[in-house]
Parts: sequence; C-alpha cells; structure tokens
Amino acid sequence: DAYYEPYPGDPISIAGDVRNSGNFSTSKKAPLSIGGDLVQEASSKMSTFLGAPSMQIGGKALIDGELLVNGQTADYIHNSDSVILTATGGVTGTFAAVNWTSPVVDAKVNYDSNRVWIGFTRQDLVGAAMRMGFDPVQVGSAARVEGAFDRIDAGLANGALDASSDLVRAAGALQHSSPEMLEQSLDSLSGALHDADNTFAMMAVEDSRH
Repeated sequence: DAYYEPYPGDPISIAGDVRNSGNFSTSKKAPLSIGGDLVQEASSKMSTFLGAPSMQIGGKALIDGELLVNGQTADYIHNSDSVILTATGGVTGTFAAVNWTSPVVDAKVNYDSNRVWIGFTRQDLVGAAMRMGFDPVQVGSAARVEGAFDRIDAGLANGALDASSDLVRAAGALQHSSPEMLEQSLDSLSGALHDADNTFAMMAVEDSRH
C-alpha cells in the first residue's frame, strides 16, 4: 500500500515503475510523477480526489481494479473535468469499478489514448432531494437552495463571484455533505429561507457548522 501526502504542495517524484496490488492513494495538493510505468492490478484500489493534481507518468499506464473518489478539493462544483493521470506511453485498460457516493454531484470516468479523467456535473438539488425521499418541506428548501446555486453558477461564469469567496465555499459545504447531513441542513434552513439572498446568508451559517 502507498499513500503520498508530503509537506502541503511539495511535488513527489518516483524514478521507476509502480505496480499496485493493494491501495494507492494520491495527495489532494501535491503533484505526483512516475518516471516509468504504472500498473494497477485487478486486486488494486486507487484513491483520488476531484480537482487533485494530475498524476504524470513517463511510461505506460495499465489500468484495472477499483477507483475510489474520496471527495473533492474544490469548494463548489458546477461542470468540469478532473484529470486523474496522463501517461506519455499510453493508457491501456479501464477501472473495473468506480466508487463515488456524492448525492448531488455526478461523476463519470473517461479515457483516451493518454489520459484518464473524471467529468463531473452538479445535479439539480430538487431532483436529488426527491430521489432521496426527503419530505415536502425539505424539498422546498432544496428548491430555494437550487435557486442560490443557479445564481452562483452565473456569478462564477461572468466573474461576479470569486471561487474562494465565503459564499461559494458555503455552497460547496452542502455539496460535500452525506445524504444524512444534507437532509439535516435542509431541515435547519427551511424555516428561514424566503429568497435567494437569505439562502446565501443561511448557507454561510451552515458552512461555519461543518
């Protein structure tokens, strides 16, 4: 098993090959380069995060086993791609299984001749709440939060909002939530949401609780 988490942001370099038959976990922040080949055996697991630095492989990447997506590094996700690895010598194979459990962000693993990446998309929060069987009050809260998310999407697209702002981080906190935490958050927000501005304020309060 191997886990790489050096001093935050420091790059990691491995000169030779890496053969993984156990667990291989990459860093949220530190770039990792492998000079030789990466071999993911059928019994292996690779753990990563959406938005983590892409792994750079000088040789080939032979892919098998399970991919575990443990979360996201970004505070808030709309629609984007996260490159897991780039292999100069080419990519062969696919992950046999992908483990991703976010209730409000869809993720799909994609492959081409030299890259493996995850495409991820924010789900409509109302639809997600209904699929999870939340009650009508919680679904009503989800509708108002979804309106706030729409405004955040527009603000990020036109530059009116900064991705590192407290507001965007508060929205991201809801996206990071488990179904149980999301349900509790919508419960706590339900009594005070009347418009998008109140939604923003309450989301910031919720962020401070996580």
